[in-house]
Amino acid sequence: RAHARGELVRILPGIYGAPDQERNVLVRAAAVLAADADAVVTHRAAANLLWWPRLEVPVIDGWRPRSSP
Repeated sequence: RAHARGELVRILPGIYGAPDQERNVLVRAAAVLAADADAVVTHRAAANLLWWPRLEVPVIDGWRPRSSP
């Protein structure tokens, strides 16, 4: 209901956040890790989070190990 009222936005399927945080790199990276705890944030997002805070991050790239059989 909060999503329908515009109080929450979908960050990823099943993961919602505040509308003013929708473009926040930390929030989006946390959503990726909430969706898959084995994921690793990479590329521009990792650079932004670790040492380059002014770097634009239009997409959160990530990597995850293959599942074991």
